[in-house]
Amino acid sequence: MPITINGTGTVAGITAGGLPDGCVATADIADDAVTNDKLLLSANAGEIKKALNADNSPPIYGCRAWVNFDGTTVTNVGGEDLCTIRASGNVAKVVRDGAGRYTITFTTAMPDASYCCNLSGNANNDLYSENRQMLMVRARATGSVKVQAVNDDNNGADNISYLCAAIFR
Repeated sequence: MPITINGTGTVAGITAGGLPDGCVATADIADDAVTNDKLLLSANAGEIKKALNADNSPPIYGCRAWVNFDGTTVTNVGGEDLCTIRASGNVAKVVRDGAGRYTITFTTAMPDASYCCNLSGNANNDLYSENRQMLMVRARATGSVKVQAVNDDNNGADNISYLCAAIFR
């Protein structure tokens, strides 16, 4: 609804609640003009939860980074053995540091190293493989996480063809 000035010099359409919906285009709002109070989670929690399809009462902790990669196929770039990434979010690269040892580097660092790293995967990209892998986190840092795959049959580090990691904080 457009705002008009009536014959008395007052602005029509403005109420104590503020401007009517749709009268100001987003492009017309000055940079940094929206206050923190308007952006607070408590003010917008319902809409955010609806957008995430999670409008129940427990808190929501989103996945901050995830990756699906092949630890057997690497390309040497600048002295680093880069693994082939099938798909990812907030992951800049995965480097194979040695047999079965990988460093996942985040595009945007975590706020601290107290995050949860969930790992899954299998050798030979075969769900029914007899070659079982034990996956573990070796070290956490804000910018990366080091993980390792160990073959259950021989207890040795082993490159793994299908490894997935999800980081929650």
